[in-house]
Formats: sequence, C-alpha cells, structure tokens
Amino acid sequence: TERGGAADMAERGYSTRNGEAGGFRVTTVLGPGSSNSMSSRFFPGVFLSLAAVLCLCGRAWARIQGPGSRAVNAAIDRGVEWLLARQRFDGSWKEGGHARPGETALIAYTLLKSGLSPRHQAVQRVMAHLEGVHPDATYDTALLILALEAFDAQANQDRIGELVEQLLEWKSSSGWGYPVGGDLSNTQYAALGLWAGARAGAVIPERAWYELITTMQRYRGRGGAFSYRPDDKRHVRGSMVAAGVAVLAICRDGLGLTAKGKSARRYKALMADVEAGLEWLDRNWSVSENPGIGRAHLAYYLYGLERAGALVPTGSIGDHDWYQEGARFLLEHQTAEGDWDATVGRGVPSICFALLFLRRATLPVTGGPHARSGRSYDTGTVPGGARIAAAGDNPVGMWLVGLDGALEKRLAWSDGSGAHIERVVWIVDGVEAARIEGDRERKAGAERFEYRAEFEEPGTHTLQAELHLLRPPLVDSRGRKYPPSLKLIRSPVLEVVVENACPEWMLANARDPARNLVPGSLPVLQASSSRIGFPAENAVDGYQERSWVAAENDAEPTLSIEFGNPPLADLLLVGQARGAPGSKRSWGKAVEVEVLINGEPHRVRMYPDVRRKGRLELPRPVRIRQLELSIRRRVPGEGGATGVGLAEVELQLRPRPSRSK
Repeated sequence: TERGGAADMAERGYSTRNGEAGGFRVTTVLGPGSSNSMSSRFFPGVFLSLAAVLCLCGRAWARIQGPGSRAVNAAIDRGVEWLLARQRFDGSWKEGGHARPGETALIAYTLLKSGLSPRHQAVQRVMAHLEGVHPDATYDTALLILALEAFDAQANQDRIGELVEQLLEWKSSSGWGYPVGGDLSNTQYAALGLWAGARAGAVIPERAWYELITTMQRYRGRGGAFSYRPDDKRHVRGSMVAAGVAVLAICRDGLGLTAKGKSARRYKALMADVEAGLEWLDRNWSVSENPGIGRAHLAYYLYGLERAGALVPTGSIGDHDWYQEGARFLLEHQTAEGDWDATVGRGVPSICFALLFLRRATLPVTGGPHARSGRSYDTGTVPGGARIAAAGDNPVGMWLVGLDGALEKRLAWSDGSGAHIERVVWIVDGVEAARIEGDRERKAGAERFEYRAEFEEPGTHTLQAELHLLRPPLVDSRGRKYPPSLKLIRSPVLEVVVENACPEWMLANARDPARNLVPGSLPVLQASSSRIGFPAENAVDGYQERSWVAAENDAEPTLSIEFGNPPLADLLLVGQARGAPGSKRSWGKAVEVEVLINGEPHRVRMYPDVRRKGRLELPRPVRIRQLELSIRRRVPGEGGATGVGLAEVELQLRPRPSRSK
C-alpha cells in the first residue's frame, strides 16, 4: 500500500483492512473478490497479509530485522558467490559429468530466492539452459516448476501447466517416485511443484489434493511420525516428519480448508496430524542433526523445517524458535569460502538448502529483507580534482559530487557565485558516452550532471568525468577585460561491477548443448599431438569445460574429425581451450583457425575472451563427413602460457524461417 496507496489498490479490485499484530500496525491486502478471511490460500490474486507474516514469525521475524540480519545477509552473499564461481559455461552446475536438470533448477531457484535479479547474467544463463531440459523424473520436474515460477510465472505459464500435468499423471497410491513407486521425499517435492504451479495459474483438481491427503496416511507412524517409505512405521527421521507436516499444510491451502464453515471437520482432522508432527519434532528437537539418522541429509532436514514452519505457519516448534536456532547453527559452521563443507552435507544441493533456510524462501512475500540491488561507488576527493559517484546495476547511475575545495576556491568568480562548469563529458569504458551542458549562472556543485548507462556485457566497467570549467574573467593592470577561459580536468577513474547484463552469445552458450549434432554423429578423432590429460576426445565429448590441448612443441596443432553418421549442418562453433570455472589453469589463445569442411577451406576468427566461441556460418546446409581444424595463429595466455588447443567443436542446423504463402 505504500507504493500505490489504498485508493489505487481498491481501484484494481483489492481491499484493505487495518489492524495490529505483535505491536505492529499493519494493513491486510485481500485479492479481488476475496473474503475478509485470513486464509493463506495461494490461488492467483490472493496474498498472505503482513499481519499473518508477523504473527507466524513472532520474535524470529523481529530479530531478523535487528542487528543479526547483517550476519545472515553476509552468509547468504558468501554462499551465492560460492555458487556463482562454479557455474559452467553452458549455464548449469556439476562437478564433472552431465548436470542433472533438477540440481540445476534447484540452484536457479536458490539464486532467485537469495536476491539475484532475474536479469543477472547467471540467472539468465541458467534459465536459457533449462529451456532445453525435458525432465523425466519427479525431482527434476518439481524443481523446474519452482524455478520457472520464481523467474517469471506469467511468461512460463504454459510450460508450468504442462509440467504440472506431467506430475499429476505420475501420481500413484504411494504418491510419487522416480517417477514410479513412491516415497515421501519425492512426494514432498511433487507437492511443492503443484503448490508453485497453482501460484502460477495452473489448475489443480480438488481430487488431487484429497488423494494426496489419503496417501499421506500411509506414511504416518505413531506419535506424529512420518516415514520415508509407505506403510513403514519403523524408519522415521526428522526430515520426513518435516516433509509430512509441509505436505499436509500445502493440501490444506490447496483445498482452502478453514476452521469455520463446511470444511471445518476436514480442517480439524488434518491440523491434528500437523500438530502431532510438530510435537514429534519438538520431542526429538535438533538443528545440528537430522533426528533419527544423525548428520546425514542435515541441510535437507533444515530446509524441511523452514518449509514446515512457513507453511503451517508457526514461528516456534514447542519452545524452540526454529529459525533463530537453525540460522545460528548455519552461521557458526559456514566456511570463509561460503560453503558448509561436510557439516550439513556435501555437494551443491546442500549449499542450496542451507541458503534457502537462511533466506526463509518459503514465505510467500515479495522483495524481502535482502535483495541485491547493485553496489555504490565513490572516487572520494582528490587534491585539485573532481569527485564522482555511481550506484546501481544496469542501468548504472553516475553523477558529479563536487570539486576539491582548493580547486573550487581558485576558480571562484568574484561575484560570489563560486566556480562555473560549462559541461561534463561522461567517458564510459574509455569512450565518450554523453555530454551534459551546465548552467553558467549556477555555482559548481549545484548541478549533479547525472547520466545513466546501460551495459550489454557483465563484468567490470570504468567511468570517468571530464569537466569543462570556466576560469573567471580577468581585468589586467591597464583595465583590459579578458573573457572566461576554459580549463579541462578529469576525475579519477571509477570501476563499477555489472551483473545484470547478459549478451546473446552468453545465452547461446547455454542453449548450444541441446542443439549440438556432434555427439550423435559417431565422431572419430585424430590429433597432431595431445598433452597428457587433454586428449582429442575432449573436443567432442559434450562438456564445454574440457579441452583438447596440443603438445607445447606442436607448431601447427591440427584436429581431424570423421563422422560415421554425417550430420546435416550449416553452423560450426569452435571454443578456445579453457579450464573449468574457478580453475587457475591458463592456455594460449588461438587467433585464427583454418577449417576444411569436406576438403573445402574456411577460416574462423577467434575471440580473446575464452568464453566466446568462434563461429562459421555456411550459406546452406551441408552433409558434413569430415572436419579438419588447424590453429594457424596463436598468442600467449595469462602468465605467458603457450600451450594451445580447442574446447568443444559443435555443429548445428539453424532453424529456417517459414515461408509465407
């Protein structure tokens, strides 16, 4: 209501209600046509009120807003940076081998929930990679729904609807499995997928929720316990009890069950099972172990606690403030690099689960206490110079702060109007970007000469201001008058970091693996030479992080490929030899590659940025039987490295524009 006002909200069909919760004055926002109830149903157009959020979080929410939030936010940032440093060139994540779609989707969801903008280059790349993913298992499908809904629910509505239908088709009397069979872990993620799908506008039949409630009875044990396998009353663990509580809460909200009205009886029966599960967690309470199995799957358990606490909703389990205790444990055990090593479980998913717990990712609120919105920069004051500042992340705003005091005094006009600036020229990445004229009648410092720059490439960029200052008019000893003269000074260079930019070639890198024709064409390779550990096969294995590298003394490295199943292609892509993300290994760089396609010569110009691929477009599709690639020109890499080679060699058939009749 602060942004649009109550009148504007009412005009768009929303109603508001003022009240108090926990000492806070709050405004409840109800969706168009909704009743005045405080139900936490998640159908489109209905939002969880601030009052409900404050009540459910209790003293944990208040403390997050206090001094402790700095430590939590810093921990989230460290974990995010750990993930970003390991993103592969195709936008996915995996320590060797092909990435699982679900793991990549989980990381995309985590980055978005951790405050990264949908425009962030890492998010853009991973979502482009996921465009070509066709999941065939429950985890992968559900996590892809979560990622798509968090990224852009409206734009992805059709695809989310298809994935929801896929999940519903896989449902059995035991819930969901891989996808056949059933276990509570898969069932939990299927429920989360349906929950996110409903928020995106997908229609979930009522019977699906009722059937899921019935299925959950097969996982119930004594005293509020839930087991991993159906009809197994012995193997109980905390992560599964938290899962059971969360799934039942999702079913309640999916059906819109409330304590009053026709659904009251079902509501009370379901909430009795929820309360029993919470009591089990209280009796077996721990945030340093997964009750029942020790440290195994600890991060998975903690994220389960977060979901259960947010969905019930409750800020405490028994006398335990689940968020404060869990966050304290995670903060104490995070490494300086940003991961949790073996404390909460190895692997990228465990890092994600820890971050999602810290971020309270399940809370259905927008924005939140920690959204990365770009950094602020300032050159500071330098003797005899100008001071500039900047802020934001694409666009980046820049402005003049002022002049050094001594310089301003020296250029001050006698009429008391101070120094005068005729214009400011903004220089971005060494090139003039804008000229902003000043007002001769205004004192220097009264104008900010603001400019906003939009960048196409992510990374570090430079800003500088060139000031055209007017010296005051002079009168010599003979009474002769001299007009104002010009003095040029430049501010110090200011470096800014842009993350919310993703050029088309980066998106293409993410989409290329799904379009590459080489893996299915039975390639047979021969190289002029190869370094140990970097064989010719690396150039056609489908992994953009692995390269073929020729021997140091190979004057003209050459790679020959014959195809047992010749592909029809009209686009050749050639990558520079490179190390995996985060690797310090460096190779020399190919400047030009000579290519023989079925004996016909071509040349490919390479880019100095090892992330960019050389590109050769053929005028028409060709059935390619043989390729020969020779590196004719090269330059040393970082540290003088001279070994040179190629990463993935790819062939594609570009889509042809349809002919209109």
